[in-house]
Parts: sequence; structure tokens; C-alpha cells
Amino acid sequence: MNIRLAKPGDKIVIANWKTTYKGIIEDRYLQTISVVRRQKMWKEAIEEGYETKCLYVVERDRVIIGFATGGSERTNNYRIDDELFAIYILEEFQGQGIGIKLFEKVATFLSKKGYNSILVWVLKDNPSYKFYESFQPTLVGTEQIEIGGKSYEEVAYGWKDIRCLLHVIQMKRADN
Repeated sequence: MNIRLAKPGDKIVIANWKTTYKGIIEDRYLQTISVVRRQKMWKEAIEEGYETKCLYVVERDRVIIGFATGGSERTNNYRIDDELFAIYILEEFQGQGIGIKLFEKVATFLSKKGYNSILVWVLKDNPSYKFYESFQPTLVGTEQIEIGGKSYEEVAYGWKDIRCLLHVIQMKRADN
């Protein structure tokens, strides 16, 4: 397994988005997700560079099986510097500690860029909230968002000190 910053030409998979939200977001919307549109978004993100944000990919046998991305917090509502935008791992590779490693990569990158705090948004009905809760966050806020014409509740978990978060991550990695 190899974790690295994404580079031009990487093919970021979207199957993991569809499997993550199956049963949470309506299937009709999930079927509209376009590989071409998502690939264009990732290409643009990679081309912008890594001054204030990052996009890590994890490969196994030269195939990308997941990714994580982070950067400046988008709302400016919570007195938190940066945000973990996403961690997605193909379903068959989940539960193997890959998410912890990706979270650590993003948090370390952002810490080195001078950010002090971090948050992540999770759909309330997404079972992955347990993953984030295992890192001892603070509940920062909730919002209603619209996806495919339907309203969903999203929960923000935050860590006011990214160094403390990195310590918790390292302890969890040592336990695995």
C-alpha cells in the first residue's frame, strides 16, 4: 500500500462515493454521479497545487483504492482553520486502518502549513460518524444540506488543537 499526494493523470474513483452513501442518499441521485465530471473536478484540484490544500491517494498494486482531501475551512463560522473535506475508501478495503493513515496524512500536511485546528462534516445518517467520534472530537455544529433535491442533516466535528488530534491518531495507529 502506498499513500501519496495525487498527481496529474491519477484516476480518482467514484464507486466509493456511491457505496458510502447507498441507503443514505437516494439511489436515483447516486446514479446521476458522472465519472467524467468527477474526474474533471479532481484534475482541476490537482492542477491548483498544494499550497493551502491537499489531496492524498492510496494505491494498492498501482490501483487507487481511496483518497482524502483537506484545506481551509469553507464556512468561516466555527473559528476553526481547516477542514478534512473527505476520506473515501473502496468498500472492500474499509476496516483495514487505511482511513486512519489518510486522516493522519491530511492533518499532518495542514499542521505543517500552519493550521491549528480542523473540522469534518459528516451526514448524520452515515455510519462513518463513529470513525470520527473515535478521535475524541467536539461537536461543533449541525446544518441542513440539500443533495439531489432532498434535505439531509450534516454534523460538524472539530478539534481545536490539531496537535492533540495527531497525538490521538498516533495512539490509535499504535493500537492497530
